[in-house]
Amino acid sequence: MSGRNENRPGYKHTKVGWIPENWDAPHVREIGRVITGSTPRTDTPLYYGGPFPFVSPGDLAETKYVCRSEKTLSEEGFASCRPIPEGGILFTCIGSTIGKMAIAGRSLATNQQINAIVVSEAASAEYVYYALLQLSPKVRLLAGEQAVPIINKREFSSFRIPMPPVIEQERIAEVLSAWDKAIGNCELLIMNYELLKKGLMQQLLTGRLRFPEFEPRSTRKEISKSTLSEGWRMFEFSEFAELRREQINPQTHKQDFMCVELEHLDQRSGRLVGCTSSKMQASTKNRFQKGDILFGKLRPYLRKFWHCDREGVCSTEAWVIKAKNSKCISRYLFYIVQEDRFVSAANITSGSKMPRADWTFVSKQPFGIPGLSEQNKIASCLSSVDRDIELLTQKHDRLQEQKKGLMQKLLTGEVRIRN
Repeated sequence: MSGRNENRPGYKHTKVGWIPENWDAPHVREIGRVITGSTPRTDTPLYYGGPFPFVSPGDLAETKYVCRSEKTLSEEGFASCRPIPEGGILFTCIGSTIGKMAIAGRSLATNQQINAIVVSEAASAEYVYYALLQLSPKVRLLAGEQAVPIINKREFSSFRIPMPPVIEQERIAEVLSAWDKAIGNCELLIMNYELLKKGLMQQLLTGRLRFPEFEPRSTRKEISKSTLSEGWRMFEFSEFAELRREQINPQTHKQDFMCVELEHLDQRSGRLVGCTSSKMQASTKNRFQKGDILFGKLRPYLRKFWHCDREGVCSTEAWVIKAKNSKCISRYLFYIVQEDRFVSAANITSGSKMPRADWTFVSKQPFGIPGLSEQNKIASCLSSVDRDIELLTQKHDRLQEQKKGLMQKLLTGEVRIRN
C-alpha cells in the first residue's frame, strides 16, 4: 500500500496498510464465492468438442476478458465441471504463469490451475479484478518460494484487498477501464500496422509491387512468385552480404563497449530492449559496427534481429551481417533478414536441443535484388511504417505506465474519486 497515506487525517492502518477510514480490507472469500476449476474425464470423448470454453492459463492473454479457449466442452462435459458465470474473475494459482488473470466474458469452465471468484452483488467485479491485478505480483513472489509455484484455494481465499464503498469501486473501475480501452485501441493499431508492413514486404521485396519510377517501360506483366521482376538480379545471399568475424575478449580489451545479448533483442519487432557493459562479460564477443545487422542464430525461429545504430559487441550466438554496398544497402538487408524465406532458411539448423542456423546453408540461398536506387526507395517506405509502429509502441508503453501509476494511487485511496 502507498506510504503516502501513513498517518494522514482520515486514514487508518489495516492488514493491507493505510487506507481511507470508510474503506474495508476483507478477505477474498468475503467478497464472493471462490471456485477451483476441474477437468472432465479425459477418457470420455463425449465431454469434449462443444460450445463451452474450457479455459487454461494458456488461454489467458493480455486482454481483460476471455471468451474463447483452445479446448471446448460439450453440454455433458460442461455439466460435469464447476461452471463459472459471465463476469467471474479468473486467477491462475498454479504453474509458471501464476497471477495471470482475466474476466469471464461468458459462461465457461476452467482447469484446476485457475481459481475463480464469483463476486457478490454488494461489490463491483471490475473493481475486484483490478485490485487482484494489483495484488498479483505479491502472489507470484509468495508462490515462487516453493519448488512448484502454487497458491492453494485456502491461501488464495485468505488474501485481503482494500475495498471502498461500492459507488467508489465503480468509479475507480470506470477510470481504469478507460485506460484499458485506450491500451487495447493502441494494440489494435499496432497489429494493423504490422499486418500492413508484412503485406508490403511480401510485395516490395519480390518486385510484385513497384514504385512508378521503377516500373518497366514495356507493358507490365503480372509477376509470379517464380518470376524475377524486370531490372532485378538473382544473387546468392553471400554475394550481397557477409559475416563480420571480428571478435574481442572483454576481459583484456581496454575499451568498454555496449554489449547486446540475445535477451536484449525483442522478438519480431527489431527493437533493442536493453544492453549491458562488455566489461561485465567473461566470454568472447562479436564486434559490430554502425549499419551492421544482428540476427540471432540460436533458435532462429524466435526472429531476433536489430539494425545497429552504433558500434558495440554482442553474443557469439548472434550473426553480425554486413551488407556489400556495391550490391545491397544495409537498410534493405535489414528487411531481407525479416522475410519468411530468410527465416525459413535459417531454420534449417544443426542441433536439436539448442538449434543453430547454418551460415553455409543460408549463404547459398538465392534472393532477387533490385538496383540500389530501388532498394533505397523500398527501405524508406518500410522504415516509415516501422517509425509509425515505434511511435505507437511508445504510446502503448506510456499508457501502461500511466495505468500502473493510477492503480497504485486509486486502489490505495491515495487519490480519491469524488462526485
